[in-house]
Amino acid sequence: QLIAQTVPASIRLEKPLVNNVSASSFTPFDPGFFAVSMSLVRENLDVALAALIEELYHLLSSPPQPEELAKAVMNLASEEFYSMETVDGMARTFGSYEHHYGDYKYFNQIMKAVHGLRPVDILAVARKYLRPETMTVTMTTPRGEREAAKILAATVKKFKPPPLNKKAAAVKSPKANRFKWALSSKNVGGD
Repeated sequence: QLIAQTVPASIRLEKPLVNNVSASSFTPFDPGFFAVSMSLVRENLDVALAALIEELYHLLSSPPQPEELAKAVMNLASEEFYSMETVDGMARTFGSYEHHYGDYKYFNQIMKAVHGLRPVDILAVARKYLRPETMTVTMTTPRGEREAAKILAATVKKFKPPPLNKKAAAVKSPKANRFKWALSSKNVGGD
């Protein structure tokens, strides 16, 4: 949610390098993935990727500002509540929670955990999962496939997690179990 808010602002609005940019995650029982998608003019590829990496470096080097986290939490909570405006939406939401967690009311526990997140929690999760060895970059292009492939490969090769800034390094790491809030008490998934 934080990347979905900050990356678009920087590379779509402030420096119009892309037509569209979004971030999402897929977190099933098995290992999932986090994705950043961009639609852009081919000529902006290297500059847009550099701007994206810059945003990832920022996310990996220091915790988000409390205001950024509060906005992301509010957006997530709003999405969850608005998804239940209709009977179909409620059935989908409650059915998903019943299927995944064995309790259709588990939504309340998840929202309580989301509201309890701290900026240092976001930093710890970002540093755990946004690693070069797990990064995959793909592109669909009607022309210039070889050149695009070279740019993508160079981007992945250059991507190295930055060191923590002094303020972030001074913060004690949260307990590892703090991030297992999305799992049910039956422990149906991994971390």
